[in-house]
Amino acid sequence: MKKRTAVVTILALAIAAWSDERVAAWELDVHYLLTFWLATRAGFSRRDASEIAAGDQSYDDSNYHAAIFTMSIIALTGDTGAARSLQVKHFPSDAALPGPPQRRLVTPNSVSARLALEAATRPTSSAQALRALGEALHPFQDSWSHQGVPDVPLGIRPDVSCAHPVARGGWRSHDADLSHLHVAEVVDLARQTCAGLQQFLVNNPSYRAAGAPGCGDIDGIVNEFARASTQRDKDEWAVKYTAEERVPDQLAMLTLPRLTTTDAREATVVRGAMRPGPRPPEGLIAAAQRFLETWVEKFDIAQAVDSVSWKDLGRQFADDPRFGASRDKLIPWCKKFMTMYLVNDHAAVNAAGHGDPRAERYATLPESPQSGGTFRARSFVTPPRLGPADFVPMAATGGRATFGLIVQLPNQPYDGVGLVWQQVDGVWKIVRMISFIA
Repeated sequence: MKKRTAVVTILALAIAAWSDERVAAWELDVHYLLTFWLATRAGFSRRDASEIAAGDQSYDDSNYHAAIFTMSIIALTGDTGAARSLQVKHFPSDAALPGPPQRRLVTPNSVSARLALEAATRPTSSAQALRALGEALHPFQDSWSHQGVPDVPLGIRPDVSCAHPVARGGWRSHDADLSHLHVAEVVDLARQTCAGLQQFLVNNPSYRAAGAPGCGDIDGIVNEFARASTQRDKDEWAVKYTAEERVPDQLAMLTLPRLTTTDAREATVVRGAMRPGPRPPEGLIAAAQRFLETWVEKFDIAQAVDSVSWKDLGRQFADDPRFGASRDKLIPWCKKFMTMYLVNDHAAVNAAGHGDPRAERYATLPESPQSGGTFRARSFVTPPRLGPADFVPMAATGGRATFGLIVQLPNQPYDGVGLVWQQVDGVWKIVRMISFIA
């Protein structure tokens, strides 16, 4: 998976070069920014703290470890190896896979969550010690954001799938990842993270820098960090407490209310997912290319809906008798779904239920791009150029060849849009449209 997006730096001193690949549990603010600050408090030099923070964030940037990539492969193919990777790196649990979600309970600071961290804090002479320490912090910190019974997107492959727990918003919501909704948990996470960092220094004293204030008086500053509920608040915290550090410019990509605009325009495909199986036919590639151009470049939602088999799509709402499979509800849902991914402020989309028909504010989501207001659309989006490797071969259903395609829109690094394609009456159509939220 390679995503190339451009962003406008939102702070005058935000001059750091930072990877533009983003899929996450706690967002970048916790995994990189807070971790960097905690490491300097614990006793690491700023340089070493940056290495640790980069290792922590790397599990959300990596082609192989990122949650969106792994979640989508699990949903589309049922790959147990991918499910185990997701469990170890983002949903720590000792439950065997496959296994029901109720057995895969995630608990903050559990034995499973601490397993990699305790190994990484032992005495070591490894040149990769700091990177390994940061990587170990990632599932440890995710044990707070992902605590509870994992939800299952659309009930697909329930014995291997993982998504945000229902108690924290469920698979359709970003709420589990937003620090201002879980202030006490972030404070607890920070204390335990700082303690783990200090344990590394006890066992590896050569890494200790002089003059560190320690972890004894961090609650007030962490509380301030966690309560930062707008983009500006989070930026100001970063400037205030990491003034000498180059602030990651892509804090603009957090799922927070936007006070600035960004100019990222290139949609991308979650690549690297090609698996053994039938090669996608040229007709499918051409149909998908036309759909993406119509949807994300021309913003022609009315025409894009023609690429959807609404009768087949209705099966994904089988568990919602209020919604059913009627055309008068499914077509508007398709329009809302496609439109919400063109909105500049994705936090507004999340607040409106992220396309969940049962959400209180679902009706407020527009069915076409808006030129102003809460759901104002971005200027335009450049679609990716599709090739055979962009499609995931899936098990045939109903005797029809089936392929998956996972798309990511600019400045929405914590979302993937899963599109399942089949031939319907000889024409390639979308039969499922799924949000993958990490």
